[in-house]
Amino acid sequence: MRFHDEDQATELTPLNADLKAKPRCGSISRDLIFPGLMLLHGSIGVAFFTLSRGWTVLDSIYFVMLTLSTVGYGDMTPQTQGEKLFTTFYVLVGFCLLGYGLGKLATVVTRREEATFSEHLRQASRIMLNTLTLYESTYSARLVLTQHSHGCKQQTDFVLT
Repeated sequence: MRFHDEDQATELTPLNADLKAKPRCGSISRDLIFPGLMLLHGSIGVAFFTLSRGWTVLDSIYFVMLTLSTVGYGDMTPQTQGEKLFTTFYVLVGFCLLGYGLGKLATVVTRREEATFSEHLRQASRIMLNTLTLYESTYSARLVLTQHSHGCKQQTDFVLT
């Protein structure tokens, strides 16, 4: 099978439609969900510890960040049963949100890498098809010359296809 027509070569490429990144509709609003949830979660924690413990806003932010990052120096701790219970569930929800955020970040990085890899595959496929087309057309011309030179040894006119 010969690929002398450029349209034929592109139709036979298996990578044309399969690996293209599909645009997402409404991705801006979906991308704002995670930062909004993290901001809401942080605000709830800061408000709770500011009101229940009497800490300053800066101290509450410090405690929330250290608790969610699992550092926990121990210089500030919840004291009452209610504070301990709230902190337990607060940390569990915070871990889930952070896990979701890291998963989304990994998805974004992976999609970018897939798009780059897909583009490289498409370029390699085009180069291979162009090389194959050039090779096959050169081969068919040589075959005609060889057949004519062996088949009609006295003939001096050559026909090229």
